[in-house]
Amino acid sequence: MSKLADSFSPQEISQLEIDDVLRDRLRFDPQWQEIAQAIRQDILQAKWGSDPVKNPAWKRYGAKAYPLLSYYASFGDGTRQKYGVEGIRSLGKPYTTMWLRQQIKRKITRMGGYRANYSSLFENDRSNLFGRVTFWEKDFGLDDPKVRAELIALAKANLEPRDSPRFYGFNTLFLGNLGEREAVYGKFRDEKEIEFIGLSDWVKFEQLQQPTDSQIDEAIALYQKQSIDDRDKILVERLGKIKAGEITPFGRAFFRALANDLSTDEEKASDRIWAIAEL
Repeated sequence: MSKLADSFSPQEISQLEIDDVLRDRLRFDPQWQEIAQAIRQDILQAKWGSDPVKNPAWKRYGAKAYPLLSYYASFGDGTRQKYGVEGIRSLGKPYTTMWLRQQIKRKITRMGGYRANYSSLFENDRSNLFGRVTFWEKDFGLDDPKVRAELIALAKANLEPRDSPRFYGFNTLFLGNLGEREAVYGKFRDEKEIEFIGLSDWVKFEQLQQPTDSQIDEAIALYQKQSIDDRDKILVERLGKIKAGEITPFGRAFFRALANDLSTDEEKASDRIWAIAEL
């Protein structure tokens, strides 16, 4: 089967979804076992080793590693998921675009801790301060207007009803990171409808032209005291209304503070991804 994969097109390789049948084949196909074992060793090294993985499986096996990378990127947790996402990104297009299309169709709503792990997908990769910057949208083919429009429409079509507890999942996270806020949060409301406890104090923060660190800390504390709905009002309907390039000094400092919070708490991780997108 592994030998046959050498002649597969990217589309055919992408159809090799890992399921019980394919797992059984992996047990009896020596060449597939070799790839599976290599990936397993990489993940162990990434999780427990003192040094990073120097020669990951996708560099040695190329696209033949795609089915397992796709499995871990889609359904793994922690290190496995981050490894899978990194591998998919390293394979490049068309594999990244095909994986993203499949992921949207899966309608994953069981986010939990997965929300934080998907930050390795939605964030831009900066190897160091002066190093190469890899923009995730370009990596996944979203710099092509037709592909972008197709995948946004696909994600919108695969959203759960807004009042469903399963509404917030991969597709809402994906749309939010592309600025499709109306699809996720609905239309902006009138000013009277977006009042919340502490609004007067929040407005004072918004007017700061040179906010100090202590003032930003106070603003973060006020923000975190609000309900989830009221925090959405702040992010989406107050700061989110500001046009690109017109963000205020306070807004920039506030988003930077959220972006620099490396907490694994699900809500803070979600705020971090949103802040990075705004910046």
